[in-house]
Amino acid sequence: MRTCVIALIVVFAVGLLSVPVLTQQAQIEKDAGLGRLSSNSQKGGEDETGPYEVVAKWPQPFARQGYIQGSQGGVFAESPNRIFMANRGELKLPDKLPNNFNGAWGSVGSPATGQKPELRNCIVIVDANGKLIESWTQWDKLFEGGRGPHAVKISPYDPDRAVWVVDDMRQQVFKFSNDGKKLLMTLGVAGVAGNDDKHFGRPTDIAWLPDGTFFISDGYTNTRVVK
Repeated sequence: MRTCVIALIVVFAVGLLSVPVLTQQAQIEKDAGLGRLSSNSQKGGEDETGPYEVVAKWPQPFARQGYIQGSQGGVFAESPNRIFMANRGELKLPDKLPNNFNGAWGSVGSPATGQKPELRNCIVIVDANGKLIESWTQWDKLFEGGRGPHAVKISPYDPDRAVWVVDDMRQQVFKFSNDGKKLLMTLGVAGVAGNDDKHFGRPTDIAWLPDGTFFISDGYTNTRVVK
């Protein structure tokens, strides 16, 4: 009898200790299906697929008649009503489309038409509703020979709100005035890759310190950070 009581006490104690562990593990496994842990599930957190809702037909189409906008290299919201998009040109649509041709490139992929996108409307700005309010077409020529811009950013420490655009295929980084009227700086040599202090190897992104120092991730080829 005494042996049975002791055994029951041991089983009960083990059960109490295991409940939090099992509960935590179950929560992790549950959230793993969403690609995140529960600690990152709050709206605005670090998770890429958190509790957000997709807004249909955003942005509103801005390509020319007979064309569809290309894929997006990057998006940066300067404010709720001034959102920059690094657009990789426009693709001419064929006269007849397959039934499953959806989205920017189509679910059948860019070879659906056998055409390359025309680098037009590479840097655009839309409002909160996705309506086009600006297109910096005067700078489209900078991206010719590549696939279009890879990223667009504004330093949070810059009072002038200069706009930086990274082009990985053309091996360059551009700095524009906030209104897009002036090209203030060009880093890298167009179409020339390298690993010295004047060339990039497919740069991808940029970040800043409060004193204005900036870092460029360089990148697909060089796998380094340039200061």
